[in-house]
Amino acid sequence: EVVRRIRSLWGLKRSGRAIQEAIIRGVKFAYDQGLILYKGDFLWPVGELILKPRYRDDAQLLKIDLICDEELAAAVKAVLQAQYATPKETLAVVAARYLGFRQTSTVIRERIADVVESMLSEKQLTQLPNGMLDLSQNTDVKVAPPDDVSIIWTYNEQNDLDEGKNVSSYKLNLD
Repeated sequence: EVVRRIRSLWGLKRSGRAIQEAIIRGVKFAYDQGLILYKGDFLWPVGELILKPRYRDDAQLLKIDLICDEELAAAVKAVLQAQYATPKETLAVVAARYLGFRQTSTVIRERIADVVESMLSEKQLTQLPNGMLDLSQNTDVKVAPPDDVSIIWTYNEQNDLDEGKNVSSYKLNLD
């Protein structure tokens, strides 16, 4: 994935063996110099990082497995900062819209739901008596605001998700 992204940043249609090896050598060099870290399948810069959930409008980047848990958590936090307490079922859909997914498949909802569960167990989120989720009082939110993103989400009055079929639409501007 790193090779594909670097190749596309340089405007190259394809990358031969020499380009792939040069990129891999560059990644290894940056790691050896202490400039980047490996966290699972992802590369991270060294030092404190304030995550900014990215709105993706490029279909190639709209793959849930190419988004790290930390960015998914940042999207959840950003949604809760903007609209406060949210039903658990809706939170995954709204966070997915925040990241650029127009439709939320079961895989996307489950992946974000897993991150939400992890955030609950780490006490970053609190489940309120009415079942809604909100940021915990002790959560140090370090999420940069989005550039110019609006979240469009659909919520059925019976609390059933409607996979984009418009029952009640709300537009939340995060400026």
